[in-house]
Amino acid sequence: MKHVWSVNNVVSSPFEDVIIPDVSLPEHVWSNMHKWSEKTAIVCGVTARKYTYSELYRKSQTLGANLRKNFGIKNGDLVAVMLPNMPEYPMITLGILSAGGIVTTLNPIYTSYEVQRQFISAHVKVVITSPENVSTIKQALDLNKMSAPIIVVDFSNQRPDGTISFKEIINDTIDTSILKEVKTKPSDVSLLLYSSGTTGLPKGVELTHRNIVANAVQQDPAEIRHYDPTTVLFLGSNPQVKTKHFEYLKYAGSGAAPSPKADVERLLAKFGRKVRFSQLYGLTEVSPLATITPVNYNKFSAVGFPLPNIQFRIVDENDNNLGPGELGELLIKGPNVMKGYRNNPEANKDVFTNGWFRTGDRAQFEEDGSLVIADRYKELIKVNAYQVAPAELESVIKDHPDVFDVAVVGVPDSKTGEKPKAFVVLNKNSPANEADIIEFANKKVAPYKHIKEVEFIESIPKNPSGKMLRRLLVEKDINNSKVNFIKK
Repeated sequence: MKHVWSVNNVVSSPFEDVIIPDVSLPEHVWSNMHKWSEKTAIVCGVTARKYTYSELYRKSQTLGANLRKNFGIKNGDLVAVMLPNMPEYPMITLGILSAGGIVTTLNPIYTSYEVQRQFISAHVKVVITSPENVSTIKQALDLNKMSAPIIVVDFSNQRPDGTISFKEIINDTIDTSILKEVKTKPSDVSLLLYSSGTTGLPKGVELTHRNIVANAVQQDPAEIRHYDPTTVLFLGSNPQVKTKHFEYLKYAGSGAAPSPKADVERLLAKFGRKVRFSQLYGLTEVSPLATITPVNYNKFSAVGFPLPNIQFRIVDENDNNLGPGELGELLIKGPNVMKGYRNNPEANKDVFTNGWFRTGDRAQFEEDGSLVIADRYKELIKVNAYQVAPAELESVIKDHPDVFDVAVVGVPDSKTGEKPKAFVVLNKNSPANEADIIEFANKKVAPYKHIKEVEFIESIPKNPSGKMLRRLLVEKDINNSKVNFIKK
């Protein structure tokens, strides 16, 4: 490995830089298809439904041509995808991109309220979803007074009324030469993914074709599995998980948060042979992976080194670069860093400093240049591998007629890492109780965002400028204090 430290405490990747192809994402994916066109490209572990590379290519092109000709998709138009993991997902993604569109994703467990909020900034032209989510999509569109054709991915021939069959579209005999008119540049946006923000609505992260291609060529281990710490714990400790289940595994990585050493060692023992394991770190804004660890690197407290072509620096409150063992905010620069937040110049101004992306994560370097994540400057709550924005839950709870003020924080949980807890100030003489608040909030959000606990207090602690002091509430929970915060 090459030397990672520069004279000004900027850490570069210990791995050699890679050449990033100057192509769109579909061009990159299909560039070597001729070598294995009849090989299996993807298979469903549940249904065994599978596609070869040539089938995947042909059907994605057919979808793209239909979107272009029959649905009017033009360069830069948004197509929303609300689906679980399935073999058709890459087909749909590549089909949308081949038509010149932008893919924006929706979590299939979202409520209509959450989808509606995302549609406020993502003006979609078409929605592709599963039958069970059609009513959610229709409600969200109605709430925003929007309309869009809904394509349903279903192989049971029980398509809801007023929707269009995905199966019929991909088996169409349409002339795909219409796609030749699509001129996509590597700098064009390919994906619009929503990252939980610390304030207000989730922000749309614009990732270009170059961002995704760069992240793809920066790391290419075969037969890999990416886990979150909860899954690492489950796989290592569950007696029903056997060595045979990892027969083809060559590489495993754990992200979302560092996995404890003991959990990792139990999982490695289950593998039954030498398997490369990495603690990983990334964000939606960096497409998404930023680190990897070298072979035989066993410092489990660290999340590794920058990927090729990437640089890190850690700064203090005055943006001075810090050295090994000094805690500060992590900044990242590289070809995989997002183009920016969609239609949000203020947020972009906050997170970019002279080309460096501010992660909002507090970290430090080890002497060898590896990265250790301490905690977050951002106030996101991490429930398993999911990010939950306190501001989103606060906005929901404030709609309750008996609530005067509210603050949501993450508190420790043995099963999920953290759980959302609401500190609520009620209106005078309000009859509301904990169950009322929990029921009101949780019916509007996905299960992983559910409020698990409510504590009633006299006032929310704030600084002189009115900024909420969440850390005091976290400390209050940890100390199990009964002292209320009194309005000054």
